[in-house]
Amino acid sequence: MINFDNVTKVYPNQNRPALESVDIEPLTEALAKRAGEAIAAVSGATLIDAVVMASAASRGDIVYSSDVEDLERLRKYFPGVRVLRT
Repeated sequence: MINFDNVTKVYPNQNRPALESVDIEPLTEALAKRAGEAIAAVSGATLIDAVVMASAASRGDIVYSSDVEDLERLRKYFPGVRVLRT
């Protein structure tokens, strides 16, 4: 995860290659459906968290976040995703 600040701010004499080091994943219909199913199944789940977890589940990724509690609730729906605190 990259802080939005690191992507958008431009400083004199500094290169900000943040987007060069990540892959941007489009929100496909299948991914949106999995996220929507997770929101329906997990009380209090948010759209962004559900999309992140659905995306990670599709590849078996680990999710790093400072907001571990909300993501941990979604592990009920995506048990194969590890969530680690940053």
